[in-house]
Amino acid sequence: MKLIDGLIVTQVGDDYMVVPTGEATKKLSGIIRMNETASDIVTGIQNGLSEDEICAKLMEKYEGVDSEKAHASVKSMLTKLKENDLLEA
Repeated sequence: MKLIDGLIVTQVGDDYMVVPTGEATKKLSGIIRMNETASDIVTGIQNGLSEDEICAKLMEKYEGVDSEKAHASVKSMLTKLKENDLLEA
C-alpha cells in the first residue's frame, strides 16, 4: 500500500493535516484534517509499513488500544483513502 505522490502530512498546533502538492492536487483540492491517530496511520503508510506494523505501533503508543481497535482504525482510514483515490494500487 502506498499513498499517491505529492501528499504531505503536517502538524499545525494540535491539528494534523494532509496537504496535496503537485499532481496530487488533481485528486485532492483542499486539505484533510485528521486526529493524531489518523496522522499516525498515514505516516506509517508513507514510511512503507504494513497494516500489521501500523497496528503494532498504535497499540504501543496508545494505552488501552488492543489489536481489534487498532485494526479497525487502520481499516477505516484505508477505506477513506481508497474512496478518495489517495492510495496507489
